[in-house]
Amino acid sequence: MLRILQSVGRHVGGPESSRRLWSRAVEAASRNSTDGLDRIELRGLTFFGYHGVLPEEQKLGQRFIVDATLFCDLSAAAEHDSIDRTVDYSKAHRQIASIVEGEPVKLIESLADRIASALLSTQNELAAVEIRVIKPQVPIAGTLDSVGMLGAD
Repeated sequence: MLRILQSVGRHVGGPESSRRLWSRAVEAASRNSTDGLDRIELRGLTFFGYHGVLPEEQKLGQRFIVDATLFCDLSAAAEHDSIDRTVDYSKAHRQIASIVEGEPVKLIESLADRIASALLSTQNELAAVEIRVIKPQVPIAGTLDSVGMLGAD
């Protein structure tokens, strides 16, 4: 599996929109990205999409499984029992669904990158994310369960 660690601010639309995200990226990097952060884990999110290199994959589509680990500081949310101080994981689920079920890409690496970028640019509480995309039906001659990609932002 390929593992990429990305911090907040890497995937935003330009300097004017990324100042706040870059400051969070620097803060996350100074903590060794995810050391000491809490994690919210979304596991086994299953969607149907049309991603792949082969024309048949983009025409017929297939199932994709996504695991997302959202790194953030949850101490204020826990202390105040406040939904406003935590990550909205139902929103994260909707975002992931929209991307996987949306515009096709050739590589699952690109798919994971799009998911990470969307989450980091819309969920202010996030310091980093780790995205795993699993493609269970792979057009490879041979026996295997799946091919996956693990990317962290």
